[in-house]
Amino acid sequence: MALSVKRVVGSLLLLLLMMTCGVVAHAQLYWTSINQNFDVACVLDVNFPANWKRYNPLPETNPQGLWYCTPENGRENSTNTFTPGLKCTGYYDNDFHVDTAYLILPRLNLNSYAGRKIFLQFDARTSAVADMSKLSVFKSDNEIFNIGDADIDTNLISPKLNNPNDTLWHTFQVDMTSFIASESFYLGFRYISTTGHGSIWYLDNMLTTLFRTGIPELEDAVLPLSVTGISTREQIRISYSVRTAGKYDLAVYDMMGRTVYKETLQAPTGISDHSISGLNLTTGMYFVKMGNETSYGAVKTIVK
Repeated sequence: MALSVKRVVGSLLLLLLMMTCGVVAHAQLYWTSINQNFDVACVLDVNFPANWKRYNPLPETNPQGLWYCTPENGRENSTNTFTPGLKCTGYYDNDFHVDTAYLILPRLNLNSYAGRKIFLQFDARTSAVADMSKLSVFKSDNEIFNIGDADIDTNLISPKLNNPNDTLWHTFQVDMTSFIASESFYLGFRYISTTGHGSIWYLDNMLTTLFRTGIPELEDAVLPLSVTGISTREQIRISYSVRTAGKYDLAVYDMMGRTVYKETLQAPTGISDHSISGLNLTTGMYFVKMGNETSYGAVKTIVK
């Protein structure tokens, strides 16, 4: 293993250990990845995730105008349980408010991912109170709290999220590849409400990943891929369909984007089934990706 790869893996393992154990990395100037489902942090709002920050330019609106932890307002998991998540709305005290609420993620430095693609992935949903107020993702070279109420040096890096007014969760990804060469930067969410427009926005399951998912919102893949049956620690069964017979790379990743299995398939044209065997996985979520130079598909699965 090359020295640079060892450093990346070591950084990710250290970060995961600190997050799992609830240790705040005060001595760390930046993070190299994000993996936050808010399940522990949102037990009480005072346990807001370490190194995540909230800001509102109108002090009198706090805490109502801030993003806050909500124990029962996250996305439903594989066991049909609604887990904790984050919530923000510009409608409170029985009235709409002109307001802007910021959620700032930990400072990031992605230099170690040079030569690869990396994405911020998160789940979001909204429910309009009156018409809709938009949610957007921004990049900043400054930490918001260092510049007070002044305008923030931000560049929108994704279109405003304008889901329909329903209770459905959707998964989004923001391509951060162009920021790999940056020394360090911040990503954040910006929610704006007015005196006549307000929405309730929810966020959950935020992580960085090295590949695109195959969900409908992001569908630019042409290789249908699905997991069949129940995935176990030893085996994952998949079904796929290819238009052109040939060699296809198949890989399994954990939530940190680390490759835990890979092989090359000689796939025939049409629909085929395949068993990924000889695994030694731990419980949790995994992603299966299959593709070649012209097409690919990706799907996630839960190992219990």
